[in-house]
Amino acid sequence: MAWPTASRKPCGYAQSTYATDKGGEIAALRALLEHVELEGLLVQADALHANRPFFLYLEERGADFLIAVKNSRHKGFQVIKECLTHGLKISHQTSKRERGHGRDITWTLRAMPAPPWVVENWPGSAMIIEVSSKGKRQGKRIDETRYYVTSLRTGADALLRHVRDRWSIENSWHWPRDTKLDEDAHRYRERNGVQVMATLRSLA
Repeated sequence: MAWPTASRKPCGYAQSTYATDKGGEIAALRALLEHVELEGLLVQADALHANRPFFLYLEERGADFLIAVKNSRHKGFQVIKECLTHGLKISHQTSKRERGHGRDITWTLRAMPAPPWVVENWPGSAMIIEVSSKGKRQGKRIDETRYYVTSLRTGADALLRHVRDRWSIENSWHWPRDTKLDEDAHRYRERNGVQVMATLRSLA
């Protein structure tokens, strides 16, 4: 996902197939971004893309980034989680309550300047972020905490807005495809099967 840092509207949507033995999703995203003028845009991506070559690529293209960090990135995840759990220099904090459409959720953001390990290994990093969401969704209790790294140097409210924008796309686009329509579980042998089914899922 990519959009101007001053706007809440994504600059566009695109999707692509990829071969798992030819770079997979990492190579596919790089190929998609080659067709976008990234100067001045904010690129958001999942934890799979939290790797040094991708950060260098975005820095060279003049893009800002906000990348999720999960436990699969063991060292980076542990550094970020420990700093935001035990650190004494939490410089950015804010909360926002979301009510409506079956939801009553409080989003809380805590952020601080990126520590030396993150700056050294993930070029362009400026801040690390923790966002927790607690409350109820469709009657079910939720209590989730996620971590991010970003090149943005901005206030807590703006950082939280960008994270929530990311999840609005995840919830309205990716989650129905992956969970309700089982996209990730399907494999196709027919040459055009992937494209045909992706189009049908998009229409659905």
